[in-house]
Amino acid sequence: MIVEGSDILAMYGAVRTAVDRARAGEGPTLIEAKTYRFEGHFLGDPEPYRTREEVAHARATRDPLKVFSAQLQELGVATTDDLARIDRLVRDEVERSVEFGEASPEPSEDILLTDIYTGADSHGRTI
Repeated sequence: MIVEGSDILAMYGAVRTAVDRARAGEGPTLIEAKTYRFEGHFLGDPEPYRTREEVAHARATRDPLKVFSAQLQELGVATTDDLARIDRLVRDEVERSVEFGEASPEPSEDILLTDIYTGADSHGRTI
């Protein structure tokens, strides 16, 4: 199924349908989520393939958080004040997490490769 990837409710519905189908023994479901990449292909990408106006328009109309916030308000589930409060709580938690990480000691060298997968490609080269 093809779904607008910036619409959280549409994505939830598609995944819910896929899960229900799988649990009913009807096999897997392929979900194609149509999204928009707000950033370039790499850091410093000059992005000659699109205009700043195009990106600004996409940010204004296809940002999943903006779309979902508008839906919550339209459905009467949350107010602007509710969403602002949640945003503050999230920002505070992120800030505390950053502070914790910056205050934490660097990991020791003996755990740097812990839980790192290595294997070989089809030509026997280590990956």
